[in-house]
Amino acid sequence: EWQKIYDQLEANKRGGSSSALTSPAMLHTTALLRPVVRAAGKSSTSAKNTRRQLRTSSQAWAARQDYYKILGVDKNADIKEIKKAYREGAMKYHPDRNPDPKAAEEFKKISEAYAVLSNEEKRKVYDQYGAEGVDSMGQGNPFGGMSPEDFFRNMMGGDFADFMGGMGGMGGMGGGRRRQRPLRTPDVEHVLTVDLEDFYQGKSVKLDFHRRTVCSGCNGTGAKPPNKATTCTTCRGSGQRMQIRQVGPGMVQQVISECDNCEGTGEYVNPKHRCTECNGQKTVKKPKRLNIVIDPGMRPGETIVFSGDAHEEPGAQTGDVVIRLRQKPHKTFKRLRGGDDLYIEKNISLSEALGGFELKVPHLDGRTLVVKNNPNAKVIKPGDVKMVAGEGMPQTGIPTRKGNLYIKFTVDFPDIPFLKAEELEAVSKSLKQQPKKTDTTTTSGPSTPVQLVDVNKDSFQFEPLDDGASESGSRRQQREGRGGRSGYGQEPPGAQCQAQ
Repeated sequence: EWQKIYDQLEANKRGGSSSALTSPAMLHTTALLRPVVRAAGKSSTSAKNTRRQLRTSSQAWAARQDYYKILGVDKNADIKEIKKAYREGAMKYHPDRNPDPKAAEEFKKISEAYAVLSNEEKRKVYDQYGAEGVDSMGQGNPFGGMSPEDFFRNMMGGDFADFMGGMGGMGGMGGGRRRQRPLRTPDVEHVLTVDLEDFYQGKSVKLDFHRRTVCSGCNGTGAKPPNKATTCTTCRGSGQRMQIRQVGPGMVQQVISECDNCEGTGEYVNPKHRCTECNGQKTVKKPKRLNIVIDPGMRPGETIVFSGDAHEEPGAQTGDVVIRLRQKPHKTFKRLRGGDDLYIEKNISLSEALGGFELKVPHLDGRTLVVKNNPNAKVIKPGDVKMVAGEGMPQTGIPTRKGNLYIKFTVDFPDIPFLKAEELEAVSKSLKQQPKKTDTTTTSGPSTPVQLVDVNKDSFQFEPLDDGASESGSRRQQREGRGGRSGYGQEPPGAQCQAQ
């Protein structure tokens, strides 16, 4: 009977039959039967021992493949139950969480079980032919070319440290990592510099750029239909290669680098089969024009988002184009912190400050504001600030509602000699102020008459001496010294500060 089964299996194997008898599980059985058949002509004791080895090997093989038992779920469990069981097992046995040496092996088992049972196609093959059938699908690796670490990262969306709230790395469990395709392509950011006039009135701007789009000729596969990309044989789909380099006598270095055959993608397209439109790159560049609308009253730092207009990549959600607004400095107007108010500085003469004025201010929309002082207003002092209501920036969404315009005045005093006595008396009467002939301030000690000398205010810089409170200032003074006196600002050689 053993001989008949073995002969049938061998015949199917040689004939290339596609029946279930040629499945990996049956081929495994063939290998187990071979020593039994050979021992059939020997003594009964030898045959019994061989059959005992067969039962032991088959039982061990079957126990290894019981993925449902490893995860602790029923054979009819749905994907939610399987995923929940894997999460619980990963948290319990992950090497970063469980220091037990056996935990790493358990973690590998539950990861292998989940890799099979969470995949509908692999689960069907497993239920029918066992783990040997699944192994044949992934060339002996149920993780599809990934290590348990990469599989965990792919399933959980991040490293174990991210999943557990920052508990550390994977404890050195890795193999090569595949360069994973992003779930979403990066956003494209562009800074647009805008004149203040455009922020005031609004404007439409055209922006042209070259955008990568999924190739329509190959639908992002990189290969001319009906050809397809295959798993890279150099890195076996990992996207990385590991090399051992000798760095010294008895010393080697393990270097992991990007696979140059597939450029880290894990997939390879035969040059003969590459798409002629994208040359196997899966994407092509096409011109893209965006119409950027700047509404009146928008503020620097605001963003305008064009959803899904960033670069495309096969199998990933397309990111956004984000336009960030920046304001170009204006020669007259400044925008105050709140965003709705404007601020300017105006210089007036002393006579205007004393007797009134009329100013013409070109506004941001082309109008000219005629600013007059109130007839009953007081004189303008240097540094005074006045307000013009409703002539600031428009509010976003309500352009008819505007902020205020603030004007700060500086007074330009004439460069003339002192007034004569009769002129001073006339001015004093108008100002209702009498000049002080002498200063009545009480002083002690002898008085020394001095003279004032003109100084060029444009070249004069007032920089007070550091008071020594900051460590950096005192060190600078010690280093530089003053006045050319020997040892000034420096400690004598060998001197030390001694606490009393």
